[in-house]
Formats: sequence, structure tokens, C-alpha cells
Amino acid sequence: MGKRGPKPKPSAIRAAEGKIVPLGEPRPTLSTLQPPPDIAEDALDVWREVIAAVGHTGVITAADIDTLRAYCEATARYREAEGLLRKSGPLVKGRNGEYVKNPLHQVMRDNATMMRAGARELGLTPSARVGMKSTSKAAPSPLELLLARRAQRVAAQDKDRDKATG
Repeated sequence: MGKRGPKPKPSAIRAAEGKIVPLGEPRPTLSTLQPPPDIAEDALDVWREVIAAVGHTGVITAADIDTLRAYCEATARYREAEGLLRKSGPLVKGRNGEYVKNPLHQVMRDNATMMRAGARELGLTPSARVGMKSTSKAAPSPLELLLARRAQRVAAQDKDRDKATG
């Protein structure tokens, strides 16, 4: 029987959440994640989207290239099937001329299942991101700037007060 309970989170996600990472755990090397040379163009577009969105976090490493590829290909197939389904409609004529459910529904469902599984493994779902701390060097938001200035002002006032009383 398999292990019970939820799957353990990847160490990179645990580290981003500020939690303790097990010692001695094998750690894949961080490298530039280059797409496989034979990846389909639509899947390559998804690859670039994913790397642009989360590549800086270090959660996805070279050891995850096959999982990332499978996610990208499933996403590309899902998008293609969705476009075709939108054009052809939910029902198509069957062999005997009667209307049947469009087989593209099944293609979309299968690829959606693969997408969800890959997204969970790669830390791409909202639940996988809960509690993660960003390591990006992105510019601070206006709110972050305002709060930082206020904290500096309060610290300066406290310092002046300490000098006056001390």
C-alpha cells in the first residue's frame, strides 16, 4: 500500500515558504531551463509562459524538464482542442447521422487532467503557491514603497525620541 496523506511538498516550495528543508535530500542543479529541441511550437509557447512566470523562483529545475514538457504539451493540446470545439460545437453528427457528443470533449478532459497533475507537481497551482515567498528582484509595488517609507519615518521618530530621553 502507498503512503497515506497528502503528497509532500517539494523542498524548493518549502524553502520559499520559509520552512525547514530536510538535510541530505538530493538537490537538482539549478540551470537555465532550455526547452527540448524537438518540442512543438505551441508547447514551446507554454514553456516560455511558465518560465517567465515562475522560472525565477528556483522551484523548477533541470530535473523537472520532462514534467514541464508534459505539462506544456498537455496545455497546448488542451488549447487546440478547445479552439476546435468552439468552432465545431458540442455536438457532431455520428455514423448514422444522429447527433453525438463531440469527441473533443474527451480530448479536453484528458489533457485538463494531465495539466492539473503537472501543475501540482511543478508548483503552478494557487494552492501550491500559498505561503511561498518570492525571491524575485521585481520592483516593489506602490503599496510596498509607501509602507517602507512609513516604517523608515517611524523608526527615525523613535530614534529621535530615544536621543531626547536618553
